[in-house]
Formats: sequence, structure tokens, C-alpha cells
Amino acid sequence: MSAGAATGLTAAEAARRLADTGPDEVAARKSPRLHTRVLAQLRDPPIMVLLGAVVLTLAIGDHPDAIVVALVVVVNTTVGVAQEVRADNAVAALSALSAPHARVRRDGAVRDLLAARLLRTAFRAPGPAGTAGASGLP
Repeated sequence: MSAGAATGLTAAEAARRLADTGPDEVAARKSPRLHTRVLAQLRDPPIMVLLGAVVLTLAIGDHPDAIVVALVVVVNTTVGVAQEVRADNAVAALSALSAPHARVRRDGAVRDLLAARLLRTAFRAPGPAGTAGASGLP
């Protein structure tokens, strides 16, 4: 069944195509695990220098300085991981808020859908205020 500019797809045909090809959306990136975030923080060059300083101060027997530098590393890593988690949560919240809508023609009637629910092969044309026309709409 083909989509005409005047009628668009039928609802049944759109549902069948959506089931065959899936929605037109980018797969969400899986959030890194906590230990991966901590290791990434510890691989930062300035932190590696501080870890080297801890080893050297322990080797020369200056334990109080080694403890202070190690505490600086722990605090820095904790703050860095917390900031990364907050930033990821903020990006996810903004992505959820900015879900664009599209106008589509189904069974001859104009409908408003989430753009992610469009077919991957749907015709899209720019529309006003964050909308996009699809399935033959201008």
C-alpha cells in the first residue's frame, strides 16, 4: 500500500511499518557504571601525578603528607564522579523535555505524533515551533 500526498498512510499501514522497522529514534546511551567513572577520574593526568606523590611520600616515610595528598585525591574523585552523574541526569531530563512533535497525515486526517514514533522512511519537511511535517504534509 502506498502513501498518497492527500491521504497519507493508513493507521494500520503505519503501525505495520513501525513494527517492522522500529521507531525513528537514536538508541539511548547506557550510563557508565560507578567503578568505570571512578577509574576514569583516577586516570586523569593531574590525579596520576598526585598518586605518584602519595607513593613517593610513603616511600620516604612521610606518612602525614601521604595521607593528606591521598585525601585530596579521594575528595577530587568523589566530586568529579558526582558532577558527572548530575550532568548525565540533566542531559537526560533535557532530552525528555525536548521531545519534538511532528504533524502527520493518517487516513486523510492530520495528527500530531512524537517525532520518535515516525517511520524511518517518512517524508519530513520543516514545520513551525519544533514541529516537522511528515507523510506528505508541507
